[in-house]
Amino acid sequence: MFKSACTLRNKAQAILDNHTYKADSTEKKEAAKQERFARKQIALLKMNNNKTQPIQNFIYLDI
Repeated sequence: MFKSACTLRNKAQAILDNHTYKADSTEKKEAAKQERFARKQIALLKMNNNKTQPIQNFIYLDI
């Protein structure tokens, strides 16, 4: 799950860093949303890393 979240974050960040997309383009807006989502998931995974409880707030996306 952590790897998937990192992959999503990296793909989104690549779009955000790509200057061929306009700042107000649909692609950049969606990438910003995905990047925020991935960062939240990574934070949840890190917080729950040392706990024995399963992570209940994680939504797995295979993108």
